[in-house]
Amino acid sequence: DGIRDVAVTGVQTCALPICAALLVKQAIAVAVAFVFSFVVSWILARLVHAMMGLRVSEMDERRGLDLALHEEQSYVLAE
Repeated sequence: DGIRDVAVTGVQTCALPICAALLVKQAIAVAVAFVFSFVVSWILARLVHAMMGLRVSEMDERRGLDLALHEEQSYVLAE
């Protein structure tokens, strides 16, 4: 009996068409979650880019972001 199987093994058995339908529903849910998170992330990235930009200047990147943004040096390799 299916209820006893779940209690003993933790795995529910079901007929193949029911399991296939559940698998399809879960695959659709995964796809919807992926598309939703991609679209929201893209919109947020575009908003941030429009307001303040996503990258630092090339000069700041060459100088080092610790010095350029925080005016401190993370690693002192030689003194």
